[in-house]
Amino acid sequence: MTAISVIIVNWNGKDDLAECLGCLRRQSWRDFEIIVVDNGSTDGSVEMVRRQYPEARLIALPDNVGFGAGNNIGVRHAAGRYIALLNNDAFPQPEWLERTCQALDDHPEVGFCACKILQYPRTELIDAAGDSLSIFGKGLKVGWGQRDEGQYDSPRLVFGACAAAAIYRRTMLEDIGLFDEDFSPANLEDADLSFRAQLAGYRCLYVPQAVVHHRVSATLKHANVQSFYLHNRNNEYVFWKNMPWPLLLALAPLRAMYVLSALVYHAAAGRGGPFLHAKWDALRHLPSIWKKRGAIQKRRQVSARYILSMLDKGLWSVRPLGLYSKTIPPEKDQAESISTTTQQH
Repeated sequence: MTAISVIIVNWNGKDDLAECLGCLRRQSWRDFEIIVVDNGSTDGSVEMVRRQYPEARLIALPDNVGFGAGNNIGVRHAAGRYIALLNNDAFPQPEWLERTCQALDDHPEVGFCACKILQYPRTELIDAAGDSLSIFGKGLKVGWGQRDEGQYDSPRLVFGACAAAAIYRRTMLEDIGLFDEDFSPANLEDADLSFRAQLAGYRCLYVPQAVVHHRVSATLKHANVQSFYLHNRNNEYVFWKNMPWPLLLALAPLRAMYVLSALVYHAAAGRGGPFLHAKWDALRHLPSIWKKRGAIQKRRQVSARYILSMLDKGLWSVRPLGLYSKTIPPEKDQAESISTTTQQH
């Protein structure tokens, strides 16, 4: 079996995709396959991959099926025991695959790994050092926008991994399922997957030596009313699908206060309509969310107390536009044991 399958979903990102594939050619770890899932690009991406990167397996779709569905198609075609997901505008440094593969080999209790993702071209700024989830039910990027000064250079357990650059055990994905395609076309499906993994007892290890540069501007330039709508709709999906009952009851008032404050904030900024539309659509889909929730909670292997320990409790995370935040550290002895083992490689 191939060690790693690297899956890249592309949509009209030919130049970034070429740079991304070039970085994969320079990886120190060589036992991997590349699967490019093209979402109906019209910019010559498909021809470029066929001509310049014949080592990549190309799945050319006729239409744009979205980020989650595209990755799911890639996973179903993958042969690796580990599944690495990589944005087409993310550029892995030479030891990315070696470090993440070694981390999973060394830590059988870990189901998936988060990477140190730096903004590009301003690589002195952090894009994500793992993902977190606040007690208000909001998905967060750890360290976003902070200057990288070594504060995130120690391996530690985190809530989840940003799917712009992450690696998963195939066995974990077979157990908990792939991305929820109801989040389509894209937003927070990686937070949902991370939550399901945590509930099933899988840990996420942040591997700071696995560095990826992410052209954040390439993602942000597509930000529009639709992405705002999807973020606010899918955030409800993540919370109501996955939060264990004891925490759902305890945190629902905080969640309601957060949503109300966000409504006031966005209404004052002229975004009240899309915000309410997102929340209404989430409410309309509550029956299907509840059905999925039942299956997820039946498989829960960890206590509500454990999930609470992994949530970000900082008050800064209540900001209506505060997409990103720091996160609480794991228990000291847990962090030290992970750090000691991983930093040997």
